[in-house]
Amino acid sequence: TETPEVRSKALFALSGVLRNNSKNCDAFSRMNGFAALARSFRGTDVAFRRKLAFILNNLVMEVPAVADLLIQKEEASAVLDQLS
Repeated sequence: TETPEVRSKALFALSGVLRNNSKNCDAFSRMNGFAALARSFRGTDVAFRRKLAFILNNLVMEVPAVADLLIQKEEASAVLDQLS
């Protein structure tokens, strides 16, 4: 079963694969990975949501194409909806 610790470790590993790598971010987007991350905001684990927001922010800052990917697929609005 999925535990908060496993989710956090998976998110950390994913962050390592995506950070500073636009090629991996593109591939992740093609597999609808950012949509899956946006859906993760629907969970009740506040600590996980905070980590996810931090990682998405870093990705947008480091790989500007990530912001474009989120906007093009309207995934940014899903994230913002969950944060409000």
